[in-house]
Amino acid sequence: MAEIVVQGQTLRVRIDTGSADLWIDPSGLSISDTTDTGVTTTIKYADTTEASGQIVIANVTMGNFTVEGQAYINAISSNATHPGQGNGLIGVGATNTSRVWRALENSSYDGMPFLENVFSSYSNGSNFITFGLSRSDIGTTEGGIFTIAEVNDTYGHIVDTPKLEVVWQELQWGLWMQAIIVNGEDLSGHGMNSTRVTPPFGLEYSTLAILDTGTSLGLAPAWYVDAMYKNLPGAIWDAGYGGYVLPCDTAMNISMVFGNTTIPMDPLDSIAVQVHDDGNVVCAGTFSYIPDDLGVDWILGDSFLRNVYSLFNYGNYTASGTGAPFIQLLSTTDADAAWANFNTANTNRINQLRGQVSNQGKSSGISRNTWIIVAIVVGALVVIIAIAVVIGPYMRRRNSAVYRSLSAPVPQSQVLFDGSHTTLVEAEAKTDYPEPATHSAPYTGRADDI
Repeated sequence: MAEIVVQGQTLRVRIDTGSADLWIDPSGLSISDTTDTGVTTTIKYADTTEASGQIVIANVTMGNFTVEGQAYINAISSNATHPGQGNGLIGVGATNTSRVWRALENSSYDGMPFLENVFSSYSNGSNFITFGLSRSDIGTTEGGIFTIAEVNDTYGHIVDTPKLEVVWQELQWGLWMQAIIVNGEDLSGHGMNSTRVTPPFGLEYSTLAILDTGTSLGLAPAWYVDAMYKNLPGAIWDAGYGGYVLPCDTAMNISMVFGNTTIPMDPLDSIAVQVHDDGNVVCAGTFSYIPDDLGVDWILGDSFLRNVYSLFNYGNYTASGTGAPFIQLLSTTDADAAWANFNTANTNRINQLRGQVSNQGKSSGISRNTWIIVAIVVGALVVIIAIAVVIGPYMRRRNSAVYRSLSAPVPQSQVLFDGSHTTLVEAEAKTDYPEPATHSAPYTGRADDI
């Protein structure tokens, strides 16, 4: 979650690359002097929770950026708000997925998302964000970096990495993934759940992957999940989870291939661990079957994103941007060192998890209700993590698409970040496509015109 200020009231919201809107549950807060638009809208999530309410207008500040007259959903007592997970959510996805924008489109109010307004207001700057997620001792996301229009000094050479074209037809941060490498075996093809877009020429065996801070672990086509886990010693299929229960000492080398870029995952991120109240430890593969109705092949969540420093350039996803949107990925995991450290690190995380669980009550087996919270999606993860947000004191001018590092340290503030919220906004927005789309230049108009 990130710290924002609304009408002088400081609160914390989750950051989600899979949606575009800001919503706040004002319960227990004192936010005054907002303007009620008289319009209501709803954002639905895959766990059947939702954020619904009146759209209001207020001044919103994040870091050094303030938007006067920002529209957001006043989601009173939303069931998508969970204890310890802050007061709402701010989406940083494509503008065309915005429910607020659509609801206010024919009104006198500006319904543009927060980042769209930031990029328009600071039009001399570069419209991109970056993430660098850190790993806690128990293997979840804890700490890291989120920046707007600035590249962190430590990872400045990300600007030299290939610019990976965004599959804009999905209105999400989607990429063509050429292969995955599992314990030395190259796996490709066997995907394409999308009904709207096909791979470009020369990439016919690619699969469509969405990068989503709103997903804790990962979802994949059944063929890949089986190929990764089915034949591992001790692997047991669990239909309720849609994946495989594994011995907790299972170590795997998994890498994702995007063009000529190979991103290794730390073996800690290939296995999810849960400790029950009685101290019983249950482990499962990070990736489980992706639902057929999501329309993509992969959702790569925090388990993958902890292994990269990522740059999301909006291009003409925003009104002020130019050129096609793209993503740059800089590997931050030393595969050899991570493999050598796995046994020690894995034992430590299991012991720490045991220390966090009381010995009261009993639980056995594994169920979808249990693991959908811990491993897959949508706004119910109870683990809260810290991340340091760095937001540039000013937005640099565009110059040959080079994003320079900060010239001086920027004061950092402690905030919380929880990447466990997957939204159905994208699926709803994409229903406007009348037929499969093919590989072409980015679309810059309104979602309703598609």
